[in-house]
Amino acid sequence: MTELSPPPAGAAQTVTASALVRQFGLWQERAARAPVYILNRGRARLALTSVELMEALCGPGRADSDSGAALLEAIGDIVVIVDDALAITAMSAAARRYFGIEEAAHLALDRLAPGPITDFLVETTQRVIARGVAETVECASSRRPGRRLAITVQPWGAGAALFARDVTVEEELKDAAGHVRALDQALAAVEDAAAARINLRGYLETPTPSLAALTGVPIETLASVRFVTLLEVGSRVAVAEAIEAVIADGQPRGVSAMMPVNRSGSRPIRIGLSLMRRGVAPDGVAAILIGDEPRATG
Repeated sequence: MTELSPPPAGAAQTVTASALVRQFGLWQERAARAPVYILNRGRARLALTSVELMEALCGPGRADSDSGAALLEAIGDIVVIVDDALAITAMSAAARRYFGIEEAAHLALDRLAPGPITDFLVETTQRVIARGVAETVECASSRRPGRRLAITVQPWGAGAALFARDVTVEEELKDAAGHVRALDQALAAVEDAAAARINLRGYLETPTPSLAALTGVPIETLASVRFVTLLEVGSRVAVAEAIEAVIADGQPRGVSAMMPVNRSGSRPIRIGLSLMRRGVAPDGVAAILIGDEPRATG
């Protein structure tokens, strides 16, 4: 029996057990697209995945080789498995797409993406097979100029398994996250402006410091509330309908509302709404809130 261990997953597909419990809806949506690895003491111990994938892996009459092939087809990571002669015996669908090949069986590893970087990878794989100790290397992509890959090579039967991920994406995401944080800090400094992200169920997702500053509600509390509950009761229907309309047709909208202030009054605000997408599918709504009048100080 060939036993497939989960490849190192990117940050977007790993979660601690406590975070999974707090935001189960978010993580079950991600698990429907690709397995989510649940961490215990920093290491992946369990996986959350779709019923379709589990049936493909564990259904009656499935041979072990079929199960391994089904898993390689389902996961979104770049996985290449080689024998002790460095001939490729299996590849994930993601790997075939990345390297632009339809069939890799029996192709030599050094022919996958010829070049000095591949020569270095071949030497690393030979060393892992000989010593039985996993290694992780980072190198430029032979196929895609300007991209970098982090590749973990680990013993696999008599050969080795190579798990790769494009770390350029992670670096770009860190840069984008830093840019978003800076913008939010700028909004918080204005005091009468804030940003928010609303998921498809209408709940706040990853509440921002600027929203906490505008509403006076702690971030910990914001993480578990529907967006419209931050508004006066008379404003909630109009704002909820605007959010639903943005999700339905993808067109940005502006809407006026009243927001409670200091538990004793309210103030007018303007809310700008725009659709966020994951690929072509709606993934939530981005909101900008601007106070129409100065904040009450009483």
